Amino acid sequence: DGSNQRRVTNHPALDALPSWSQDSKRIVFVSDRVRKGQRRLFVVNANGTSLRMLSKGAYDMSPDWARG
Repeated sequence: DGSNQRRVTNHPALDALPSWSQDSKRIVFVSDRVRKGQRRLFVVNANGTSLRMLSKGAYDMSPDWARG
């Protein structure tokens, strides 16, 4: 509903296209924080901890969680 918003990333690079996990505990997103113009997928806990890169490709887009 948009209430209780807070920042979970704090990086000058582009962090975009977030997608919540089905259990609402993690967020996957696209970022060019490794190299400007090269977008990779990252995941972070909803509280902003445990950020990690998921992909090594230079142009990953449109993150989404697999259903199953």
